[in-house]
Amino acid sequence: MTSENSATPKSDQIQAFNDLIDEGQALYEQANALLIQAGQMFEQAKALAKRKFNKALGDRGIDSKETNKLIKAVQTANQLTEATVSRLGLPLLLRLSQPSNKEALEAIKDHEVTQVQAVKIIKEFKSAPQPKEPPKQVEWIRHKDGTRTLVLRLPDGEIAIALEQVWKQSAEPLPYFLSHFLAPEPVDINRAVQQEFLEYLEQQSNETLLLGQIDDVKQAIEKLSHPKDATEAMMLRSYKDELAVLEYQLHQTVYPSSRYPYGVIHNRSL
Repeated sequence: MTSENSATPKSDQIQAFNDLIDEGQALYEQANALLIQAGQMFEQAKALAKRKFNKALGDRGIDSKETNKLIKAVQTANQLTEATVSRLGLPLLLRLSQPSNKEALEAIKDHEVTQVQAVKIIKEFKSAPQPKEPPKQVEWIRHKDGTRTLVLRLPDGEIAIALEQVWKQSAEPLPYFLSHFLAPEPVDINRAVQQEFLEYLEQQSNETLLLGQIDDVKQAIEKLSHPKDATEAMMLRSYKDELAVLEYQLHQTVYPSSRYPYGVIHNRSL
């Protein structure tokens, strides 16, 4: 009998604890819904009389910066399900409104998620590998003496070697050699070959950028190849969609092999 009596208060405490958590969560979600409603009203009022809006708030003792935060949260909430909005609350909605969390917002949009899941998605997308920005193809470098040097970077090793060989065969100073590509009437270099060369440079630049982005996305997909939960599964689908778009863009960018110019250049004598 003694053991049963001592167990009853403990059981009651656990029940009371769970009840408090459940009731607190319900009130929290109701409060979030009311805040969003208030934000929607402020948003409508601001649209009606934008110039008078801040003064009207000040007359009522309301801080305009805090109100604008609420309006920003509403604009994010409009993109999410009602259940998700009530669960997340104002702080998380504001985090999702930041440009750096745009991908996380896209991943959450059509799903019902909890606070824990939303925080995890935000962290996952922030820690995901970002596409590396390639060095500029054309760049001016300023020296201490005030002079400048123009740097041209050719990402394709084969095209760089081909250009170097043509220049060496010409036995001309480099500035004069390059001037052929700008002259109204090209000297020794056919206009069609010159235009094809410039087009190929542009294509190589776009292709290099896309290949770098595709590689980064593939690495992210590899890390999520065995998703542990619904959150990672959503992220995996998002990365696969992004990969499909990038690969299509790459397909549209790459010229047919017959457009490669340097078979033509090598067969021409300067």
